[in-house]
Amino acid sequence: MFQKLNIKLSHIIPNRHILFMDSKASSSSEIKPPMADELLEHYTVDQLRMHFIALGLSSKSTGFKPQAFIEEDLVSKENNYTTNEEDLIKDIVLKEGNLLTNVFNRLIRSCFYTTQTYYAGKIPSGKISEKIKNLAQKKVFEYEKHMYNHEFHRISYVIDEYIREVNKYWAGQIRLSEKNNDLVLRTQTLIDAFYSCKVMSILIHPIAPKGCEMFATYLNIDSKIWDWNYIFEPIEYYIEDLAKHEIRLLEPRIDFFSKLESQYRK
Repeated sequence: MFQKLNIKLSHIIPNRHILFMDSKASSSSEIKPPMADELLEHYTVDQLRMHFIALGLSSKSTGFKPQAFIEEDLVSKENNYTTNEEDLIKDIVLKEGNLLTNVFNRLIRSCFYTTQTYYAGKIPSGKISEKIKNLAQKKVFEYEKHMYNHEFHRISYVIDEYIREVNKYWAGQIRLSEKNNDLVLRTQTLIDAFYSCKVMSILIHPIAPKGCEMFATYLNIDSKIWDWNYIFEPIEYYIEDLAKHEIRLLEPRIDFFSKLESQYRK
C-alpha cells in the first residue's frame, strides 16, 4: 500500500551499546574502553568482526569481555563484574573467529592440497551432489532472511552450522574414499567441498573479506565470484575452460584466515 502511494516510511534504528566489561565505559569513567589500535594488538580484524556480529547488538545492548583486557583490578564488586579462572583462560572473543581460523581454514586448505596431490592442480569437473546443493540453498535463504530482519547474530549461527556440516561431510567422505581407494568418491567429495567453500566465502565476504578474496585469488577467479546473482552457480561458471584452468599453488602452512602469533599455543 505504502509503495503504491509512494510513501517512504522511516527506518528506525534503535540505539544499542557495546558495554565494555558490562559497563558503559568511556574516557571519563573509571573503566576506560581500549582504543582500536590496542584491540588490534591482541585480535585480528576478522576475529573482532566475527565476535561483534555474534553479540546480537541489533536486539539488545551487550557486553564485550576480551580476555586480553581482563585485569585483576576489574574483578571487584564495585563495578559489578565477576569472573573465574576458566573465564581468564578461555577468551570468548576468539570463539567465533576460531571458526574461520581453524575449521574453515582447514577445509579450504584440504581442498587445495587434495587438488594439487591427486588432480595436478586442476579442479575436477562434475555435478554437485543434490544434498550439497540443497544445503547451500537452505543456508543462503536463512542468511538472506536474517540479514533482511537485521538479525545479525543469527547470521553467525547460519555460517557456523554450514561450515561445520560441510567439514563433517568432507572428513567422513574423504576418510571413506581413502579406506576403499575410491577415486570416484574422492572426486565427488572434492567437487562438493569446493562448491560449498565458494558459497561460504560469498556469505563470509562482508565480514572477513581478506581471507575470502585470498580464496578467490588462489582459485584464479576474478571478482565476479562476489556477485550475489550467481551464488548458486558451480565454480566452472566463473571459468572459461575448467579442463585447462589451474589453481594457484598453495604452499604448506599458508593460512587464508590467520591468528596473531601470540594466539598460538606454545
